[in-house]
Amino acid sequence: MALTRWWRSGAEVVAPRRYRHIISLGTSCRSAHHIRRQFGITEAYPFDWWIFPLTATLSFLEDPDVECLYDERWLVLNRENGEAAAVTNERYGIRLFHEFPRENGAVIANFADHVGPPKERTRALLDRFLALPKDDPILFVKGRGYHDSTRARPWASCAGKLCEVLQTRYGFLDFDLLLVNTPVTRARGRIRTASFPDVGPDWRGDADAWTRALVAHAVYDP
Repeated sequence: MALTRWWRSGAEVVAPRRYRHIISLGTSCRSAHHIRRQFGITEAYPFDWWIFPLTATLSFLEDPDVECLYDERWLVLNRENGEAAAVTNERYGIRLFHEFPRENGAVIANFADHVGPPKERTRALLDRFLALPKDDPILFVKGRGYHDSTRARPWASCAGKLCEVLQTRYGFLDFDLLLVNTPVTRARGRIRTASFPDVGPDWRGDADAWTRALVAHAVYDP
């Protein structure tokens, strides 16, 4: 759908739209948290609590294989400062930070014995994603991760491919993609952008800045 634009003080402004669904595509649980906080949304989707760059988002959506995501051959325990911090699927490049049990804050050594529950949860969340009505207006929200490119051209290219996959593979007809704090700063086609300092006391970042960005682009109308 074409974006509605106007001009204010010499700057291009994109008008907010009404959406029936507002869904995080990562790059971490921060975006999902603020979507839920701002709009009161309770439905979860597979991408809400993973940590993953844009390339991993595209890779999984091109081949959403839950069995592969939890296949022990691809799961690696990540250590930070000597502590087991998370488990990463190396095929997709997705960090499964919240999926496995912990002891004293660290992922347990035998995490591979516990793939059953998160696998079934992810399968159910993916089924919910696949069951979304194809003609409902949807806003997908994607932020930039630590491992993402800092250059605009690779981001724009990958974001364009992501829009193509959402339309052609999944059949979504009426959606936009909001890129938050990425090198892409100009709206084009289905792509909207928001840039702001996101510094806060903890993992949630700046709640007020997220509120301003989200309401500037979206009205939740379930």
